[in-house]
Amino acid sequence: MKRNNLIIISCILLFSFTFTSCYEDDYEIGEGNSMVYFSNIDPNLKIYHTADEFIYDFGVSRSGFGEKADVKVRLMTEAELEDYNTANFTEYSLLPAEYYSLVNNEVQFTADQSDNKKYIQIKFNVVALTDFNLKSKQYAIPLIIDNSNIAIKEGLNISMIKPSIHNPYIEFAKTDGYTTFEYTYDRNFEFETTLHVQTNFENDWDITGELEVSQEILDSHNKKYKTNYQMLPSDLYSIENTFTLENGVVLTRPKVKLWMKAEELALGRYAIPIAIKNVSKFDVNPQLESYVLRLNIILPKIDNSEWSIIDVSSEASNYKATNLIDGKTDTAWLHY
Repeated sequence: MKRNNLIIISCILLFSFTFTSCYEDDYEIGEGNSMVYFSNIDPNLKIYHTADEFIYDFGVSRSGFGEKADVKVRLMTEAELEDYNTANFTEYSLLPAEYYSLVNNEVQFTADQSDNKKYIQIKFNVVALTDFNLKSKQYAIPLIIDNSNIAIKEGLNISMIKPSIHNPYIEFAKTDGYTTFEYTYDRNFEFETTLHVQTNFENDWDITGELEVSQEILDSHNKKYKTNYQMLPSDLYSIENTFTLENGVVLTRPKVKLWMKAEELALGRYAIPIAIKNVSKFDVNPQLESYVLRLNIILPKIDNSEWSIIDVSSEASNYKATNLIDGKTDTAWLHY
């Protein structure tokens, strides 16, 4: 048997139905337990401004063995929403009707057991919502299962949909902004790494762009992290400087190759600062527009396994002179 574990926070009886945000119950889905309920639990709905309108499929599910069901959904009234807020200690406000519409408010389930999920479609006016101050209140679309010829599951018969509008961006996926590699100056090396370029939305287009090495990005990086990286000579690396995010693809991995012969590069800190440029559609995320590959060229580690302290002028009991050559960073020699 399949078991759903649901958690209750609070509930009250109001008129002929229960206003409940969630509940705690062990509910077996099976014969004799045919019920309908909302299956979208998370109230937060991110809408990316990729088109003037957006259709949201809001799930209505039927549990149990196949039983025909006709289900109607409606919006709460102002009075019902006020009662819901009182019961659940929330402060939702009705989203004004001009910003959305219900494409349908009824769904039908057949007797086929596999026919267990349908959708209420909500059409959003994305252009108007973009100009509307959604943050001034906790605006929501409060839906309630109003009528069904089979049982309605208490606790999942009400749902709040809280839309928020977001800019569609092309961006680097890693939020730390850099990766650091470390090699000793006395060795040859050659390696390949990848950059992660992505969309922050479901991609229904073919999107192209370019990657550009930028001194300005490096200057900003050094200022932000209080470092002194210098540009890696261009003859020591190659970069795939164009990329394509095809329809249905949200992540691509352009390659970067680096190489060096022993003692070809002086000791120091080097970098390849890369920026996303010239995307064919939408904008580049200003917070995630750049990525820095950092290369530290360091001295080889000296083997001190056979070193010893011959003599010492003085040392404290807990701060022996041997601490100088133990290879640890949390010990010290203290003389007096």
